[in-house]
Amino acid sequence: MNTVDWRPEPPDPDDWHRPEIRSALLRRDVRAIYQYLQRFGFSQQRIAALTGQSQPEVSAILHGRQVTVYDVLSRIADGLSIPRGYLRMAHTIDGNEYPEPDIQTTEQQETTEPTEPQTERPPDSPGNTQ
Repeated sequence: MNTVDWRPEPPDPDDWHRPEIRSALLRRDVRAIYQYLQRFGFSQQRIAALTGQSQPEVSAILHGRQVTVYDVLSRIADGLSIPRGYLRMAHTIDGNEYPEPDIQTTEQQETTEPTEPQTERPPDSPGNTQ
């Protein structure tokens, strides 16, 4: 019997630039990443083949199991062609972290309020307790 070492095509690397997935990447929310892929037709079996996991492992993640082990996150990033910096896993050669992307989630945008500038009161002004 002839077997072929077949590996499915990973997602388009440009997909990882979309705002709807970037916040999940920054949070290392693998469940949300897998759900995103499923919306574009990736089966659990295909995700498993790409990431070096079993289909039951992918299913467990989709049902809420957290992925926190660095080696597993690395395999997922490599298998799905996710730049490690997007998962806050990479460092530059000189040891400094890559700069964080300039994005805000909808939740952050709604809770961000302008603040009043703080001004110092002169020592002799009313209300100054010093």
